[in-house]
Amino acid sequence: MNKTKESIDCFVTVAKSIELHAKNDTNPLKIDYVQLLANSYEKLGQIYRKNNDLEKSLHYYKEALHISSQILPKKDFSNIKNMTMIGDLLFKLEKFEEAQK
Repeated sequence: MNKTKESIDCFVTVAKSIELHAKNDTNPLKIDYVQLLANSYEKLGQIYRKNNDLEKSLHYYKEALHISSQILPKKDFSNIKNMTMIGDLLFKLEKFEEAQK
């Protein structure tokens, strides 16, 4: 679990750093920041899922989807993958009504 904690800490640090740079950057090409942030959240979702922390995993997959859907088409593979993971987690958490939305 120690390596897992290190991985989580690393991705949280990366996500916070990306958010900070995106807010302070005057460069109009912020899509890179958004995609990096979405990828970081997706990785956090994966780590928490592998460690059976399904609630935290669900939270980070939802964050990844929210962010990536701002820049990518709805049918993009990344969005579809995140929606699939969210649906699977909702099913495992027995949140059937939310899964139907």
